[in-house]
Amino acid sequence: ARRRGAGARRVHGQLGARPDEHQCRMLASMAEAGDRVGLPLLAMIDPRGPGVKDHPRLETLLHAASLAVDVGVDIVKLPLSDCSVQDMMQIVNSCPIPILAAGGAKVSDKEFGAFAADVMKSGARGLASGRNIFLAADPAAKVREVRRILDSNYLNILRPPTLTPPNPQLVESVNGGKR
Repeated sequence: ARRRGAGARRVHGQLGARPDEHQCRMLASMAEAGDRVGLPLLAMIDPRGPGVKDHPRLETLLHAASLAVDVGVDIVKLPLSDCSVQDMMQIVNSCPIPILAAGGAKVSDKEFGAFAADVMKSGARGLASGRNIFLAADPAAKVREVRRILDSNYLNILRPPTLTPPNPQLVESVNGGKR
């Protein structure tokens, strides 16, 4: 990747889909390989599947952020679109690496604007959106609009992380009964 001019790598993982052990090892291996050659790793970690279905969404997102840190990911992208600003803040404050919010499903312009503002108010480092931009009537205008929202809502305050210990029951459930 470095020889081809890449400045970073991206990987997608699902927390709670079996087998989680394989995904965790893959993430850790990719992070370690990137560290050796100076390529940061962005991981989209989506907590869904049978291993997390019985756990509150906030708890699974906190666990996903913690897992990203544990395996050596440099930036984590999380699906925060169904979270309140307070929940987003709790996730951001629990994680010592930068968090990006996944853009989520296609929603109205008003809903997406409110989500983008909430993401920035939470202290997340940014928003990675696809369909809400590309499916807009005028994608270039949509990018300018989102940029204005992000700029006007960005809190330029560094929050010291207050790391939240993982829930042992969730760890067992996600890891198939192993701690």
